[in-house]
Amino acid sequence: MRRRNRRIPAVLAIVMAVLMMFASCGSSGSDAGAMRDKTAKALYSQVQEVQTGAVGGDWTVIALSKSGVETEKDYYDRYYDSVCDYVSSVKGDLSSTKYTEYARLSIALSCIGRDPEDTAGYDLMKPAKDLDFVKKQGINGPVFALIAANMNGYEPVLDKADKYIDYILSQEISGGGFSLEGPKGSPYIDITAMTVQALSYYKDDAKVKKVIDRAVDVMADLQQEDGGYDSSESISQTIIALTAAGVDPMTDERFITDDKTLLDALAGYMTDNDMFAHEEGSDSDMMATEQALCALDSLVLAEEGQMLYEAAGN
Repeated sequence: MRRRNRRIPAVLAIVMAVLMMFASCGSSGSDAGAMRDKTAKALYSQVQEVQTGAVGGDWTVIALSKSGVETEKDYYDRYYDSVCDYVSSVKGDLSSTKYTEYARLSIALSCIGRDPEDTAGYDLMKPAKDLDFVKKQGINGPVFALIAANMNGYEPVLDKADKYIDYILSQEISGGGFSLEGPKGSPYIDITAMTVQALSYYKDDAKVKKVIDRAVDVMADLQQEDGGYDSSESISQTIIALTAAGVDPMTDERFITDDKTLLDALAGYMTDNDMFAHEEGSDSDMMATEQALCALDSLVLAEEGQMLYEAAGN
């Protein structure tokens, strides 16, 4: 009679326990991919005719184009036509005070392979050359000028990027982080995260790297007890910033609370229709969904060695 090996069940039990232990340690990159696919399909179903605009428009194009979701063949062409119509109607003058009106469009156009330097005959990148104009919006202006310039390889800005960087660094709060109120304000998570996104193109510069490192520490310190922030948008911007800076939000212990990652925190805002809410437990929100999808895109792209706002030529 053959003797049964009593050690096998014991070994299997140990293996299963280990696997369960790892399974309980927060979401994984594959979870980000699955969430991204669901949210991209949901967002696309909500915005069948995308028009230029801050919400349900340009950011939808950015988020969807980076997700790779299947769309109608002329989906982005129709969007581009709407952009050209709008730009023509205002004769290329998008704003006299808010540079980000130009940056948002430039970023969206670069995401779909269109040239913002020639949109209905107008150069939407040109205003970025005027740092005085760009600074009218505070730190947001130079931050998005650098992002738009790097994504489009816009040399008139890139050739003097040090001036934009110096201005941004001059706005750092003592101890790290950034605010809309300048260096005398208190660190604001969204502004700090967006600033890190822009500075990350220059993280090989030792001076810039120190500022990024301090900002990342501040973002970790600003986390709440549940590992998140006041809104899903703040979590999304932080994820985008960390992936741009080369910090893995899925494994960096500063951003893991009780075995929960930032992705777990973001998942808490996901609604029944696969979109995202601004506040946990509330209805889905377009802006929150756009930013969440951008964050999910950034996690998946980071696994491929890319940034959400990938620089031209990379």
